[in-house]
Amino acid sequence: MMTLTERNLSLMSYAMKFGINKKQNFYTQYVGASDQLILAYNHRLLDKAYFMSELEYSNQTGESRAILGYRQKFAISEVIVTLNSNMKFSSALTLQGFAYQLKLCAIADYHKDSYKFGYGIAMGQV
Repeated sequence: MMTLTERNLSLMSYAMKFGINKKQNFYTQYVGASDQLILAYNHRLLDKAYFMSELEYSNQTGESRAILGYRQKFAISEVIVTLNSNMKFSSALTLQGFAYQLKLCAIADYHKDSYKFGYGIAMGQV
């Protein structure tokens, strides 16, 4: 196995956040160990609603991927929806009470013709 210095990689990682205004942020990150560059954008649409996007490039493999996402928080629930550049769609609905949390998830991968559904329950104070 080659070390990081033998592969001409850095152990250091760098990150930056730039606030365009109070509702919009731009992020960049370089991960030295895996030689990846990540660019992200976050836009707060409403008080508890967010639009997010991310572009990731791997210099080792020459591959890139993009993700678009939406997050909406309510009083006792939350909805998260994402779509990536490989046409993989995922969604999660979280319902939270005083002593329980219920999470319903769905993932659809259209290229692989794979559809998965699941749920999770947490009991006690969450």
